[in-house]
Amino acid sequence: MISALVAILIVAVLFGVGFIFGGPVLALVFAVVGLVAAGIYVFALGGSRTTPGDVAREADEQPELLGPGGPDDPNR
Repeated sequence: MISALVAILIVAVLFGVGFIFGGPVLALVFAVVGLVAAGIYVFALGGSRTTPGDVAREADEQPELLGPGGPDDPNR
């Protein structure tokens, strides 16, 4: 649901920017490009078969790789 709202917001912003800087034709071009990009994003999200909760749970299990004393520190 949030992904759809973000996609709608991005398309609306692209439409507005296109209308301000290039008139109605550029606004329609930007809107179509935004819709295509949003569609690709939604299909990729659906094809991954992971929920946002799964991604959040996996993030806690992964080690922190940056910073002093971490696993990637050459002085360790």
